[in-house]
Amino acid sequence: MEKRAFFFSYCIFEFSLNLPSQMLKDRGEKSKVYRFRKAETDLIENLTKNTEINNIGFYSGFKDNICGVQTLRIKDLCSFLALANKVIDR
Repeated sequence: MEKRAFFFSYCIFEFSLNLPSQMLKDRGEKSKVYRFRKAETDLIENLTKNTEINNIGFYSGFKDNICGVQTLRIKDLCSFLALANKVIDR
């Protein structure tokens, strides 16, 4: 089963654990969509290896609105942020 997390605020953001690994697989093709250097590849590999999504469940919230709880955990966040800064600095 695919693990995905959804974040709601002013717009909906979806994070899928399958996407980073698929991006790395597709980079070998001559595609203009996925052109990565070492910094990007390291960041994507770190994200794939160190991210965990847990779907906790649904509950009835304020005025019986349906609500859901998910957690997204990035292990070794310091390493992830250091790699993200390398990508941003480029």
